[in-house]
Amino acid sequence: MKRIGSSIISGKFQPVPLWTLDTKGVAINHLSLSNSGQELAVSLWNGTIQILSSRTGRLSYTIPFQKNDVVVTASKFHPNENQLLLSCSSEGHVGMCSFSNQNYSFIMKEPENSIYCCEFSAAGETFFTAGKDSKIRQYDTFSNKMIQEMSKDSPSTTIAHMSRVYSLIQTPALPSIMFSGGWDNKVIMWDTRTGNGTMSFGGPNICGDSLDVRDNYLLTGSWREKNPLELWDIRTGKTVKSAQWGKGDVCYIYSAKFSQRSDFIVAGGSESTSLKIFMQKDLTNRERLGYFAGTVNTVIVTPDGDLVFAGSQNGVCQAFNQITVE
Repeated sequence: MKRIGSSIISGKFQPVPLWTLDTKGVAINHLSLSNSGQELAVSLWNGTIQILSSRTGRLSYTIPFQKNDVVVTASKFHPNENQLLLSCSSEGHVGMCSFSNQNYSFIMKEPENSIYCCEFSAAGETFFTAGKDSKIRQYDTFSNKMIQEMSKDSPSTTIAHMSRVYSLIQTPALPSIMFSGGWDNKVIMWDTRTGNGTMSFGGPNICGDSLDVRDNYLLTGSWREKNPLELWDIRTGKTVKSAQWGKGDVCYIYSAKFSQRSDFIVAGGSESTSLKIFMQKDLTNRERLGYFAGTVNTVIVTPDGDLVFAGSQNGVCQAFNQITVE
């Protein structure tokens, strides 16, 4: 693999999947990787989370969440305690599980809310939830007590969401900053020390896990036909680059992620139900991977950038490995 400074020039990906998981029609809502990149959490429509080996696709654990008639909307691994998994549901549940023994330290319910996304702070001492009621809540990880609520009802902030929130992202490089996005066509940058919204990025229609941050850049994937993929400078709030899905091709994006150590972006969605690789520098369309029978709900990249994954509405998850350039 060639390097120029700190950048990595990525090779192409194998067109044939490294492995395929078929849940027999149970929708895959969300994929998440452990900090080591070795475990993949698959959040399912039937109220369970599957833990797989990211390298082989081998099933290690199947974890029930609350009860089988709830939809597990997202799961996140603790950044330091690799056995701890945070999960949330469409019925407003949020819980913490030691997945190797399937022991929950807590499961609680946010009243009159559907939770669509969750996220740990950089060090993992707190976690965040967001969803239907547009409020972002921060909790202590080990006592599960709410610390603060960031919303339009907070008297100290003039920037807040007015509709459903579908994505939360935090990065270790900015430990006091949280980004959120949803149906109100804006992404908000929050200062979690004060609970205030400090900057708004207008335009992105976020309908899934389609926010990510790398260095000084925010990636957004929008559920829309025109320029669904955008890069933003978080220092200025300005758009750096936007891109179409491809020539004569349309995708309403549900999920988009940076490769944190390679110079590419992965994205997927509806209409064009495939996984696509874009180069970060200019958002040029590089290659298409996989042809799914249903909407691509979720994508993720291993920390080393060697593997990309996509999970679909029709219950298929595929992994693709990179052919590096010498």
